[in-house]
Amino acid sequence: MPGIRDAAGTDGPAAAPAAAGFATTAAIGTAATDGSESTRCGARAAGPVATGALFAHAAARTTSTGITLRFRLVMERSVRAVGWYRHLPLAGGTRSPRYAARDGGVVGTARTAPFSPLSSEMHPTKRSPISHRRANGGFRNPWDSTEHGLLDVLRWQLGRRDRARRAEPDPSTFPRAAAEFARPRAAIDALSITWVGHSTLLVQVGGLNILTDPMWSEHASPIPGLGPRRSVPAAVEFGSLPPIDLVLLSHNHYDHLDDRTVRRLTAAHPAAQWVTPLGLAAFVRRRGAVNVAELDWWDEMEFRGARIACTPAQHFSARGLTDRFATLWAGFAVRFGGRSVYFAGDSGYHPEFTTIGARYGPFDVALMPIGAYDPRWFMRVVHMDPEESVRAFRDLNVARAAAQRAVMVGIHWGTFKLTDEALDEPPARARAAWLEAGEPAEDLWILPHGGTRWR
Repeated sequence: MPGIRDAAGTDGPAAAPAAAGFATTAAIGTAATDGSESTRCGARAAGPVATGALFAHAAARTTSTGITLRFRLVMERSVRAVGWYRHLPLAGGTRSPRYAARDGGVVGTARTAPFSPLSSEMHPTKRSPISHRRANGGFRNPWDSTEHGLLDVLRWQLGRRDRARRAEPDPSTFPRAAAEFARPRAAIDALSITWVGHSTLLVQVGGLNILTDPMWSEHASPIPGLGPRRSVPAAVEFGSLPPIDLVLLSHNHYDHLDDRTVRRLTAAHPAAQWVTPLGLAAFVRRRGAVNVAELDWWDEMEFRGARIACTPAQHFSARGLTDRFATLWAGFAVRFGGRSVYFAGDSGYHPEFTTIGARYGPFDVALMPIGAYDPRWFMRVVHMDPEESVRAFRDLNVARAAAQRAVMVGIHWGTFKLTDEALDEPPARARAAWLEAGEPAEDLWILPHGGTRWR
């Protein structure tokens, strides 16, 4: 069956129809014991300081001496203090799809088996005719394949001096709230959204407790104390979480997939079902996850009565300098009975939002990224700005009835400083775009950190 790969990165055999409709391909094998993420990353790229030297070395081969000296200063200072290079859509660096073997992860062969001990089932669906797979392994954006190189990074960083920018707000002025989610679970017909910060949300729907892109660490980095630092602490205490049933991971960037948080979650909630795009199952298994589903775009699964679909996104993946595009990125649609939630993950605007809505919508709530978009010439391909997020939301819900309400929740803002816009700019632009589109003001939720809304 297409869409499920074993941990070594090879497609599993076609599954024969089973009594329940379809059998699934599951990866089996033995997990290798490894050290911390910072230890492995040191072996890969010798950490942020050495990475800055690698950037400068590459520039020395392609630029004049004068530019190289300026580039070295800019890049090494930025990498040491911020570590944003791991979030940038740089060109090149595709590795073999056998990512599990390289990382010392779960390596085995595919077999036909029940999907998980929790009785989930996979259902193959028709894929887009435009491939998101690279011929030499890894993945790509099928609609806009623009990739930026090191000289583009230099242009961005040096150009910041010449652009007038708003002063950053004092993060202490950001509104915060005490979370009001249900414990241990909400009623089966209830739907609530709690914003922990950035792209981390607690979604309660169908009696399930769902976490998206869990991130509780202070820094979005493989090395504690370095990399982008939280402007606002995680607004829900980790120990106060209800029992977690399902974890959705959109991609592998450090502000979305955090080594320390994954380890904490697998220890505190060992029965949770993890759902990842292709290539990330080994990562969470090595950190203690037992029940893991690895999906391709348009793959679907059932979990405790909920239907979960892995949806296309326009982004990229990387945790180092040599693994760009090696694992997939995605969003997710979750439907339970008559309630539906869409989590966009991290994405630029793309033409499949309408298809996602046609297949799985209209949605009661759409969790849409509205931040990390400036400068547009650099970020456009991988991050929507607020206006594009509103447009994508309307694409998702184009088939809704005139009287049917649909809520958009703005996420991916106000937590980590990744790009040039002020941290408090995205909500203002989102509200303006929302009203200009003729949507009801009450259906745009810009939650305070820790805020909970019920639908």
